[in-house]
Amino acid sequence: MTTAEPDILIVNTDARSRRQLRQTLEQNGFSKLSEAGTGTAAIETLNLMAIDVLITDIPLQDLDGWRLTRLVRSGVLGTASDIPIIIVSTTYSERIAEITAREFGVNRFISFEELHRLPAVLREIQTGGTALPRPTLLLIEDHPDTTRLVKRVLEKRFDIETAGDGQSGLEAWNAQRHDMVLLDIMLPVKSGEQVLTEILETRPNQAVVVMTAHSSAARASSLLLNGAVDFIAKPFRAEQLRRVCDIAVRREDFIISNEQFSQRLSELQKNETERIQMQNQLRQAQKMEAIGQLTGGIAHDFNNILGSIMGYTSLAQKKLSPDSDRKLAGYLAEVYRAGERARDLISQMLAFSRGSTITPRAMVLTPLVKECVMMMRSTLPTTIALLTDIADNIPAVMMDTVQLHQLVMNLCINARDAIESETGSIEIRLHTITGIQTNCSSCHHPVQGDFVELVVQDNGQGINAAVLQKIFDPFFTTKDIGKGTGMGLSMVHGIVHGHGGHILVDSKPGKGTIFRLLFPLIGNTGDTSAENDSTQEPVRGSGHVMVVDDDPTLTGYLKELLQERGYLVTALTDSREALELFERNPQAIDLVLTDQTMPRLAGDRLAQAMLAQRPDLPVILCTGYSNRIDAVKARQLNIRGYFTKPVDPDRLISLMSSLLRTG
Repeated sequence: MTTAEPDILIVNTDARSRRQLRQTLEQNGFSKLSEAGTGTAAIETLNLMAIDVLITDIPLQDLDGWRLTRLVRSGVLGTASDIPIIIVSTTYSERIAEITAREFGVNRFISFEELHRLPAVLREIQTGGTALPRPTLLLIEDHPDTTRLVKRVLEKRFDIETAGDGQSGLEAWNAQRHDMVLLDIMLPVKSGEQVLTEILETRPNQAVVVMTAHSSAARASSLLLNGAVDFIAKPFRAEQLRRVCDIAVRREDFIISNEQFSQRLSELQKNETERIQMQNQLRQAQKMEAIGQLTGGIAHDFNNILGSIMGYTSLAQKKLSPDSDRKLAGYLAEVYRAGERARDLISQMLAFSRGSTITPRAMVLTPLVKECVMMMRSTLPTTIALLTDIADNIPAVMMDTVQLHQLVMNLCINARDAIESETGSIEIRLHTITGIQTNCSSCHHPVQGDFVELVVQDNGQGINAAVLQKIFDPFFTTKDIGKGTGMGLSMVHGIVHGHGGHILVDSKPGKGTIFRLLFPLIGNTGDTSAENDSTQEPVRGSGHVMVVDDDPTLTGYLKELLQERGYLVTALTDSREALELFERNPQAIDLVLTDQTMPRLAGDRLAQAMLAQRPDLPVILCTGYSNRIDAVKARQLNIRGYFTKPVDPDRLISLMSSLLRTG
């Protein structure tokens, strides 16, 4: 073939594959390209044009690449019968494809996965390398007449290299690793049996055919048991030699093909496993999305109820005089605390199901960890004892309330699942630890200094060393399908390190597991989630406030609260009615306090309608739950205040007083 740019015909039924072939060739300087999408179209092109190179796939709908090759080689088409033919196809066994290609007169076979090799193969063909490489055969024989006979019989089938003694034969094999070895047993320097042993020690699947003058059953059995694939007795006929060598090399072809197929099958099984994992993850994500939608609706209604419970409880506490019944005061305080726990539980549900805004602040963990323990007691089975050792006087750390609940819940659920027996124990400890020097089990960075240490320990089955290295990887789980997402400890890792902390894990199979969460100290003045203080002098104000909420009970509470604090209140449960009333005299209203989620007209839309008529109007938006608006979006709408229900009454009154003072 000349070095001039060849006319190339690409034959492939898949348009995308043809495009890939064209791009690969054009990027490497081959521009004289024609395409055919079927065998019929390819035959028409080969009849009409003088094609220099044919590149074809194997399946062609109405024909296949093998038969197309036979048509070209037959000389019945307009194109020359000796043009180079290259098959580029997807296959799970390249070796079988190469053998078939050689039999059909194909010059090269390339797997589509190795398409990048095509330009180099074309250039090699341009410089004269047109044939597929033939199998290589090493003949180790010391008798010249036998050597000449073997070469004459097999030279059309194999590329043959010869050696006259065992040692030189072994050196030649080590240099090239031939497809087949034809080995005489009686050799000078090193015997054929020694050569056979050394070759098979290096390459157990090497095809070796032994030639011997002793053809007894015992001798033949001994040779095959030592690893030879076949033997031939001297003197032999040409056809007998040809047949034995063909069988031997095809055995090698089979072994290689089988290995290739097994490798591809393993890849397919791995891909299928990954596909199933992705489907499970998608189902889990969809399930969490559905739970999120349900939780959001529950959160809105439940926070309205909590707002009423906590609000009226707060009003009752304010009515109590210092001389009132202490038991009654205690009862009201417990009701209020229960409302706070329910509020935090709703926040946690939202965080688990849909995510929530994270607001780390300085706090002492003691009361929060105690809250978590109370919540876990209702979650764990009664057969598992929940033990605690929680110090009271510990320094503050940076933490988000909801995320602390997530940490404790994830670790306790993992501990519960690790306890295989009917009974077991989980211990939660909280202390200060000083002078620690070690490495983090999840990020592997050095850990030094003083920390607040939160420990969750179980007496479950423990974790072996191999699994311990992977427990913080996303989606890694040892639980059965459907029983775990593999995200729990990944979430723990993210939360702890997001707060500047570290994790230590100690576990042995059968001995249980200890998770130690370390949080850096920031001082002793954290928020301890103090109880509602009913003795503090309430903030008072004045002005005309419009309250809009579709929950009558909550509306009644807000009206009562604001009137107690000195405000004139107009309370409505219909947002459309509220807008109509406002539009009659916009200047009569000094401040609007509105719910977000209401029928007919949502709170943000109500605020926009009112602000369009009176831009200086202070508006405060409250929501039990909304995925449509948050504090940032509220500010962008010129809404001056944003609260999540249940609303702290003192914070609400304080903001209202500030807004009304500044206008």
